[in-house]
Amino acid sequence: MSLESAHYNCWTVDSISDIRTTLFWSQLLHTQKKVSLDTPRMASKKTPYQGKNRCFGEYQCTKCNRHWMSASSWANKGQECQTCRINIYPHKQTPLEKPDGLDVGDTNATHPMDKCQKCKELGYNCRKYPRR
Repeated sequence: MSLESAHYNCWTVDSISDIRTTLFWSQLLHTQKKVSLDTPRMASKKTPYQGKNRCFGEYQCTKCNRHWMSASSWANKGQECQTCRINIYPHKQTPLEKPDGLDVGDTNATHPMDKCQKCKELGYNCRKYPRR
């Protein structure tokens, strides 16, 4: 059984984030505890990377299964699926690396600001956000 289409307690699981959510709900239903979704544990860590800088992220839409990658991924921020128009959080993130101190990324590549949660919050292109 692969992770991409695994079934857990009759729920379809499409990503690591879905597994965490499914396990949370399974435990909640099993113990019948009243837990708020606004607890820091659920709200603060929506993505694997928790740094302050931009990183490389891999995404998979939970509705249409579309995959994409972005060098403009941020901790606890999602990007909108172009097909379904729903916000998706990355299932994998890695820090951006600068070989020999040079940024070899494609600076001419367009960044869809209208689909980026960080850009929407900042009100400008998140690639221009200062590194910390």
